[in-house]
Amino acid sequence: MLINEELITERLFGNDLLRDQINFMAVTIGIIQKANPLAEKFMLQMDPNAIEISIPRLIAFKTIQHMRNILDSKE
Repeated sequence: MLINEELITERLFGNDLLRDQINFMAVTIGIIQKANPLAEKFMLQMDPNAIEISIPRLIAFKTIQHMRNILDSKE
């Protein structure tokens, strides 16, 4: 069932990279939701602070962390 869902997701999003980017965004937004229970409410209301500031900054931070983990694993 999981394999079928992966195939459907890949077809909807077009390619592996786009699917990975959306998964990365989902994980990042999940971190925000766990850190602040009210975050989901603000995101659903399209609060400018959450949408324009908090989420992009956290995504940038998580991207740098991810890049650092890749570099560390290569060493």
